[in-house]
Amino acid sequence: MNIIPTDSRYSIVDYLQPWKLALLIVGSGLLIYGAKTFSFADWDVPFSLIMALVSYVTAPWVVRTLWQRESWVHVVAAIGVAAFATAGLYALYWLAVNPEIFVSFYGQAIPEIVGLYVICGLVWLHQGSLSTLVKSRR
Repeated sequence: MNIIPTDSRYSIVDYLQPWKLALLIVGSGLLIYGAKTFSFADWDVPFSLIMALVSYVTAPWVVRTLWQRESWVHVVAAIGVAAFATAGLYALYWLAVNPEIFVSFYGQAIPEIVGLYVICGLVWLHQGSLSTLVKSRR
């Protein structure tokens, strides 16, 4: 049994779409700006970049897989990937960098991280060029 649904696979072409890369750069820039501007102890530049890249790679697949619900195996795999990409990375990063921040902020940050992750998955969900996205919405 294949854990990744056949029509949910992303090719390298999908990841290299100029509009998706542009949105990744803009989003990363906003995260970096926020990390430098606002004084949240658990928001820094390295974590922002890690989360942006991991979300770019995994969030569209997770959203598509949960939406299609091809089988319980796919749904469980998608939930596992999403949990690791959000709460798991947050825990690993802050336990390695500053365990006190992890202990202080873990429960508070997860809803925002998961929300941004889902938004990223929805934004990058389309497989194809920007022109095919626009044509499909007409």
